[in-house]
Amino acid sequence: MQIKKFIISLFFVVFLFPIHAIIAETKPSETPASISVSQIKKNILEKTPEFISKLIIATVEMLENFRKTNGVLAKEKKQEFNQEVILLNTPKESTTTGSSSVADLSKFEIEKPFAYAKLFLMTILTLIFEQKVLFYGFLLILMATIFRFIWRKIF
Repeated sequence: MQIKKFIISLFFVVFLFPIHAIIAETKPSETPASISVSQIKKNILEKTPEFISKLIIATVEMLENFRKTNGVLAKEKKQEFNQEVILLNTPKESTTTGSSSVADLSKFEIEKPFAYAKLFLMTILTLIFEQKVLFYGFLLILMATIFRFIWRKIF
């Protein structure tokens, strides 16, 4: 069991973190401290092999499009659920008396908590999909959880 852990750990160290490929150069700082993000992106794209950079860029663009489209859909659904809650809160005038009005009243009373729960969940989803930090944070936590689950199943 210990040798299996050692071999897999060695695999991750050698192939995922190729230390032998990292070359440290010590140069005096020639660039100003206020380097722009576009220059950093340009430097990364220049120093990363093309087949890796294309894959990374495609993945990031796909994730960003997924976040934006689901953010719009969640916002639309939130507005629909908000209208549903408003309709449930408006008082109904009953023209008939008897058991049908009591049944309608109890039906609305049962639907109200579910409508509020749907509105609450859609509000949270809208917040997550509209905020990049939250979306990528949850994505990172999800990936770490899946990786930990796989790691525990192997060992």
